Amino acid sequence: MKKRNVFWGVIFILIAVCILFEKLGYFPGINVFKLILAAGLLVILIENIPKLNFAGILFPIAFLAILFDEALHIESLTPWSVLGIALFGSIGLSLIFPQKQKENENGQSNTYSYSETTTQEFNNVIDAYVSFNSSIKYINSQNFERGNFKSSFGSLKVYFDQAALNNNSATVNVNVSFGSISLFIPRTWNVQINAETSFGNIEEKGARTPVVDAPVLYVMGEVSFGSLEIIYI
Repeated sequence: MKKRNVFWGVIFILIAVCILFEKLGYFPGINVFKLILAAGLLVILIENIPKLNFAGILFPIAFLAILFDEALHIESLTPWSVLGIALFGSIGLSLIFPQKQKENENGQSNTYSYSETTTQEFNNVIDAYVSFNSSIKYINSQNFERGNFKSSFGSLKVYFDQAALNNNSATVNVNVSFGSISLFIPRTWNVQINAETSFGNIEEKGARTPVVDAPVLYVMGEVSFGSLEIIYI
């Protein structure tokens, strides 16, 4: 989080300098809105390269091409052609290069496949991954510790109304990329949201009525070109 804040701080300072120089007549024709949007797209692009999130790589490139199509002399390709290339390129690369296996804390590996829904449960840790699909997951664990939920070009709904948290607290890690995740949480719980957004949206719906010594659910992760809903039931 600190490195991200430093990066954005530097970006906005540079934009401020550009505005100053433009007003002084040094760089006529600077479009500040384009600079801010391009900076955000570059951040998303850089963050998704190590993860091999192809949608998070190709769509920022497509939007950058649309922003600067005149300078690049590609007006004939924008906007729909480059967006189509990004969409079908993301799907094709995702199918050719599926996500690698990753190990959870118990040393067991979860294999995720595209175009389907995958769920894994290991003791009190629950993983659910949706890609080009939609799914509903009901958490029934009475000692729930952690959930890892990912939606890529899909929709995932997770219900916690039948769950109990281990030691009265638990953590949910979300990763949304061109999709949506909806978490249905008892209104008597405390929820602390510390997820980051990149051209995404996080919304809370319903009213909370936490009780004394209420369970605490920590929601972490990131939302890129998608949405995360916290719905209190």
